[in-house]
Amino acid sequence: MGGYDYWEGNFDMTILKKIKGIIPLCVKEKVWDLRHLSQKRKILKYLSNNKKYEKEYLFLKNNRLSPYLYEYTKNYNWKEVDIKFDNDERPFYLYKNKRMYFKKSMKVEHIKKYVSGILQQEDINSPHKYNTQRIINNYNIQYVADIGAAEGFFALDVIDYVKKVYIFECDGEWAEALEKIFSPYTEKIEIIKKYVGGEDKEENITLDRFFENLPLDCIKADIEGAEVSMLNRGGQTLKKILLAIICTYHRQNDAKDIYNILQKEGFKTSFTPGYILFLYDKELGEPWLRRGVITGEK
Repeated sequence: MGGYDYWEGNFDMTILKKIKGIIPLCVKEKVWDLRHLSQKRKILKYLSNNKKYEKEYLFLKNNRLSPYLYEYTKNYNWKEVDIKFDNDERPFYLYKNKRMYFKKSMKVEHIKKYVSGILQQEDINSPHKYNTQRIINNYNIQYVADIGAAEGFFALDVIDYVKKVYIFECDGEWAEALEKIFSPYTEKIEIIKKYVGGEDKEENITLDRFFENLPLDCIKADIEGAEVSMLNRGGQTLKKILLAIICTYHRQNDAKDIYNILQKEGFKTSFTPGYILFLYDKELGEPWLRRGVITGEK
């Protein structure tokens, strides 16, 4: 998930960055809260009239706006994230005994916040949890596609239990970090620097085109709202895979649309419990909360 910028204007960008760098985080958060106070009031009003959102309403009433409106998030403090450095002084996080690297442009404080977000996302109570145990415990799943990998934590979770992971990441900085992360697994991974979606041209590719003659058992996709387009051009791929794990919160109708596609292809579907408040969608509106991840199994 991305983030909002707190400061706007026509200042020289170098000066602006220096100003932002010396402003305490608590002040930045206060400014952000004030800017979005009206939105918070609208969300609270809507949630208060819907009993199925009672848990989320009570949390938001007493806390800041955030994607995950649940008490478990209070167990995570980004300041406590332990960042280490390799022999080249490059920062990394030890994720399940594997080194997770990040974009070279990311500062340590940003990395700590990013890691804290990942840990919250993968908490057992999170509406964003991918539940990789479905892959780890199923020997029939040996070829996996991690579509929209970013820092690659999903692939790191399963790499020791499968024969191959196709890692799709078109951001050059993330791709460089992924090559470093998975250097111990060169025989088991392939990094593809392309967007996966609804067309085949230049840096874009469809599921069916890429996997036409390749084995595949599972796809995981977190591609910023292109999930439906990807599935619509991946019918042949969906027919041969056993497991699909797809984010459903980027657009208002994603949960319904992706559910219908997977059902049509014969998958038994289930959503993660709870909801995500996807603040980074400029078109966000009622009902405000969205289902996080859908899993389709055969």
